[in-house]
Amino acid sequence: MDGLIYCARSSFKDQFVAFEDEPLSLLRPGSAPSENGPKSETLFETIEIRHGIVGRQWPDAPEHPVFHNRSQQPASELCNFYSEQDFGGIVPQLKLIRIQSRFSAGSEGSAGSFSLNITRSLFNRLLDQIQANPWVLWLISSKYDGFHHIKAQKNGHADTYFFGFFHSAIVWTFLPATACTKALLISRLSSQHESFYALLDSYTPHLFTPYVPLMAIALTTMFSYDESLDRYVSDIINVERGTGFSWVGTDMSDLSFNVDALARWSRVSANVQINIINLLRHHENCMHALDIIKVKHTKGNLESPNAEYKEDYDRSITEILDSIHVLKMRANSFIPYATYLKNRAEAQISVVRKALDKSRP
Repeated sequence: MDGLIYCARSSFKDQFVAFEDEPLSLLRPGSAPSENGPKSETLFETIEIRHGIVGRQWPDAPEHPVFHNRSQQPASELCNFYSEQDFGGIVPQLKLIRIQSRFSAGSEGSAGSFSLNITRSLFNRLLDQIQANPWVLWLISSKYDGFHHIKAQKNGHADTYFFGFFHSAIVWTFLPATACTKALLISRLSSQHESFYALLDSYTPHLFTPYVPLMAIALTTMFSYDESLDRYVSDIINVERGTGFSWVGTDMSDLSFNVDALARWSRVSANVQINIINLLRHHENCMHALDIIKVKHTKGNLESPNAEYKEDYDRSITEILDSIHVLKMRANSFIPYATYLKNRAEAQISVVRKALDKSRP
């Protein structure tokens, strides 16, 4: 593992990832900087969700034990945010910090640039605070997708999880002794956050397990696909109406088309094809992650949770496995339909190509 960690740290150099400049001095938010003085601290969005104390309800809200807080924290307080309070018992909880990232496409021969809206030193301290295995640095800097799990190490690193998508990547750890999940959400796009946060809330009863971030981000991604497919269907139908064909190989000898229209239809069809291929790739990543949970717990290979909440842990796993069963049935319908739409887009690309050939003098 040491060799992998060395590779990961090496990849996290400036030529792979850019960071914010380290400030010489910081002002508290709300302070008035001088015209040429230092900027105020960057604020980061944080989410904190807590379940009731194991074995009893919250004394001040016996019927509503769940606690949720969403706020903006200055950079200087982020490490303290991950500190666990003493509630006099085990309190399953999730603590998440969101970091914005940017990717700029490079010129010809250049891979482009990837940057995080945080200083390097603070980012490394946050990874240490959540006891994440440094191997995730490789996954972050290389902009990996898919689900990855690095088991806890004797060197103090906790069970570390990574799940990457086109819209975001999330790194988290789970500590069985305290049932605490600590997460870093790295935004790649901003459109998915609200639904992700809502799903985190809905999975609060399952904070006894390490799978709440996985389930929330997988469902956020999968549920957005139906809306995407509706747009792609509309695009394909418009192209089919324009070309007059819905299959490949039709005789076109008596037809002529405007070259500009053909170019537009070609772009639209290729865009649908590429996006559906990417959509299917991310969907497969989701199903692979869910399969890992299913196989692992079907074989009884549990995380040896604290005996104080074992009953809640087993209940949560059972309910998550039930959800996975439903999602797999959905996948059995979704994948063939998405593949069918991809094939329709490919057919229109072939039709447009033939029409372009016919239109050439």
